Amino acid sequence: MTTEKQNLITIVVPVLNRAHLIVRTLDSIAAQTMTGFRLIIVDNGSTDNTVEIIEKWIKAHSGHGFHTDLLHEPSKGASKARNRGLEATDTPYVMFFDSDDEMRPDHIERITKELTAFPDTDILRWDVATIDSDGWSRTQSKRFHDEMQLHLLHATMSTVRYIVRTDIARNAGGWDESLSTFDDLEFGVRILDSAEKIRKLHCEPPVLIHPTEESISGTNYSCRHNEIDLAIDRIEQFLKNRDRLADLRILNCRRAILASLFHREGNPEPARGIMDKAFSNTPETDHFNLRVIYHLNRLFGHGGSLIALKFMGTKPQKR
Repeated sequence: MTTEKQNLITIVVPVLNRAHLIVRTLDSIAAQTMTGFRLIIVDNGSTDNTVEIIEKWIKAHSGHGFHTDLLHEPSKGASKARNRGLEATDTPYVMFFDSDDEMRPDHIERITKELTAFPDTDILRWDVATIDSDGWSRTQSKRFHDEMQLHLLHATMSTVRYIVRTDIARNAGGWDESLSTFDDLEFGVRILDSAEKIRKLHCEPPVLIHPTEESISGTNYSCRHNEIDLAIDRIEQFLKNRDRLADLRILNCRRAILASLFHREGNPEPARGIMDKAFSNTPETDHFNLRVIYHLNRLFGHGGSLIALKFMGTKPQKR
């Protein structure tokens, strides 16, 4: 292990009733080949023995080359817990991490080398791999030269996929605590709007995501359609205020994709509602493409994003 005093990175991990999962996540952080970072764990009012397990883990890993703080945020909500951690961050960069995922041992070392080589970096992002119930991994890798449009369609700024300058995260207003889902999509839009230098870490996916029914984000869309609709509306208002008209077109493509997902999950009513919003917020010349996006995703489960980027966004980056 390379132990160096960096004072560069803080990792913020919100946790709620994760007694059966949190050690796997924390052990992956403790196993980093480069230390010197700060770890902030924010308990969000756990009612099981999560706090006791974390306290024992902190004691067992004292003096291992990184500093750990356990904070408490009794007001429920992942965004409130993340904001509590952001408030306590005292390093130039902050990384938000979920309490049910893992990072590969060289993750912090790769990040540190990249940020040291390119000190003007505002946001550094990377690919992730999703682990299914059978233990197989699927890499989530997206390439496109417009970072905002890529994020609007593929959520490339989801919580475990980037590190950001702390002052950018704070100046953007932190996490919207009124949102219970798609809060990472909304927060990502605001930090991307403020960032000038965005880079991608090119390597094997350094983060392993373990989706579960109890994940913060969940695994079903239509059961959260009201909350999703609220988040999309917030993003729409922000983009309008910033006069980002091209990005608004892509946002309405995301609405069409969500409508198709709602329908595939057997909920046509919210599908119609969000599709109507997509139509009402785009010129009639875009309606044909929105219909194509909707029907492609409804029938096949994919294809809409490619249509969106090809006909309504800027041209994809050549490999």
